[in-house]
Amino acid sequence: MIGTEKIKSIAEKAAEHFGVPSLSVSVIQNGEQTDVGIGCGKTTVFPIGELSKTFISYAVRAAGIDLDSPVSDRSPWFGLKDLEASGSATIRDILLQRTGLQEHKLSWFIQPQLSYADAAELVRYLDPASGFRERSFRQDMLFASLSRAAEDITGKRWNEFVRSEALDQIPAEATFFTQSELSEASGQDVAGLWYSAYGRLINGTGWMTDLLAGGGSMFSCTSDLARWAEYNRTAGLLQTVPIRDEDFFDFPLSAVGTGSAEAGDGWYRLDLRGSRIVCGIGESGGSAVFAGWMEDLPFAFAAAVSLDGSPCAQSVGFSLCDLAAGREEADWNCTFRDVREAVNDAKRKNNSMMLRACTDDLFYRWSAGAFFNRGYGELRFKEVYGRLFLELFGVPMRIYHTSDEICILDATEVLGRTIPCRVDAEEIGILLEPRSGKMTEFERIERVD
Repeated sequence: MIGTEKIKSIAEKAAEHFGVPSLSVSVIQNGEQTDVGIGCGKTTVFPIGELSKTFISYAVRAAGIDLDSPVSDRSPWFGLKDLEASGSATIRDILLQRTGLQEHKLSWFIQPQLSYADAAELVRYLDPASGFRERSFRQDMLFASLSRAAEDITGKRWNEFVRSEALDQIPAEATFFTQSELSEASGQDVAGLWYSAYGRLINGTGWMTDLLAGGGSMFSCTSDLARWAEYNRTAGLLQTVPIRDEDFFDFPLSAVGTGSAEAGDGWYRLDLRGSRIVCGIGESGGSAVFAGWMEDLPFAFAAAVSLDGSPCAQSVGFSLCDLAAGREEADWNCTFRDVREAVNDAKRKNNSMMLRACTDDLFYRWSAGAFFNRGYGELRFKEVYGRLFLELFGVPMRIYHTSDEICILDATEVLGRTIPCRVDAEEIGILLEPRSGKMTEFERIERVD
């Protein structure tokens, strides 16, 4: 058994090392739960992002829904850009995230006016990054599609369905399905959510929307998440598929001594220095959560942090697993340092890959200016150090040439990925209308020579 003081010591060292204002940690060992909070309580709520996937994944399995018939057979609105994949993709393919679609986060992040039904239809316009069933990628909007498909099958709203099949099994003290539901819970303690971007600290509390449904719209506390991990520990996973080291949430697993990794049901199964752990990660609104369990020990955990906390939450989780496995000699400060450096190196590598086309001879030579669309407002170009930026809804994004018509709008420091777009000297078209598939046109209203 890991004593409360040891858990608290790891949490305090991690909070100090990463400079986070609040850190919540919950551990379950042999059925006994320990909760530690630094700047927050055990039921302080955080957005859990991608960990939402684990709830709806369990629900569709527990309900006995057929996982292997094509989604489009029961949900005609569902589609993928690859027509063969569109007619063949099943719920199992979504659970294993093996449709070939990458994250494409910007295609939904800048569109808070969308519902999850809109987000579900948007996937048909996204370009695949690999062949169908060739590789597993994290993809949030497919789980929004799964949420809507579950409604078609069960006749229940996705949150009502997941509550009855999954959440009520814990039971939960402070877990909410949407921001709307959370706002109705008077007196609920919610973590202050902040992230750093472009050299400044930004309040991310209001960034969460409900458009991802089971793909990332849920909120919870570590006390509930630890119980959820413990419940899944005894239930086990349905199926997993191998993933590459760099596909684990943009984090190189070798940094913490992990040799192999698999993904399925929203969870990751890892070989951690001879121990098998299953874990899930969520990042949203500036916070990060990390939860999971050890397969060979009666041990489950959850950690949540409120400021750029992914390295901190992961460091706490991996350190607790090391301790549970009897590796008392571990240097926690070294673990914290290694995880932080690995995450930063992965971000730099990812940015470098995304930006490799940005060279002087390929870059578009436009002057700064403003474009306007009556439905969506103003877009503004700004040139900085010879590079052109586009501000879309207040988010600065770099523009890179990839062909005569298609550009990438990129905000890798905050978001990552791409949205479908075309640009010329007088007009910009951006896919903001998933129901019609048409480009929203922005016309130049100001020209600066």
